[in-house]
Amino acid sequence: MRDTIITAMSGSYVEQINNYKTTVEGFLNSNTEMTSSFDITSETEKNLDLMAKYQNRLELITNYFPVTGSL
Repeated sequence: MRDTIITAMSGSYVEQINNYKTTVEGFLNSNTEMTSSFDITSETEKNLDLMAKYQNRLELITNYFPVTGSL
């Protein structure tokens, strides 16, 4: 049960990171007017903060709660 939970949590964190990464890529490749570049920067930073949150969780669970192979 332990490994199943760890694997599910890790997968969820990777999924969240990829979702926010896709959003950031969209912002960075946007052809929006320069007047809204502050909004794009602000939203990009918010998404990067969320990516960092899930990356941190993923690193913690990987480093401190390794899967033991008893799925």
